[in-house]
Amino acid sequence: MALMNCPECNKQISDQAASCPNCGWVLPKKQIPEEVLLIANPSMFRSNPIGFIFSVILIAAFGAGLVILFIWWLKCKTRTITVTNKRTTVREGLISKNTSEILHSHIRNIQVIQGVFDRIFGVGTLAISSAAQSDMEISFSGLAHPDEIKSMIDEHRA
Repeated sequence: MALMNCPECNKQISDQAASCPNCGWVLPKKQIPEEVLLIANPSMFRSNPIGFIFSVILIAAFGAGLVILFIWWLKCKTRTITVTNKRTTVREGLISKNTSEILHSHIRNIQVIQGVFDRIFGVGTLAISSAAQSDMEISFSGLAHPDEIKSMIDEHRA
């Protein structure tokens, strides 16, 4: 434990104290390093199993299914959601990039949208809005286990 001078009243206080006992000045919290909790892409089979099976059948029939699956795979791999202990970021694009980010302390609303088949296959859409926007700022569809990701974000909201 070390002593330091309070920036407000200039009296000595402990650096472990939450506030100055003399004037009430609140010491800033120590910075917590940012750690990545999750990196995920949309799920191909889970989000559209009928389209996936149809594309596989087209491979055997015409070979066109291979092109469809490659384009679909590329779209899934170029769309990423990253959840850290401080922020949620969505990045998309192969050549041109689009990034949306919301700090967890600014999140106003989180929605998990799942239809009947989405619930059966364990996928859904995660939509997040901040206090600055009237509608959903980030929307990520085809996400496996969206309820678990929502809970993870809720744990780190201020």
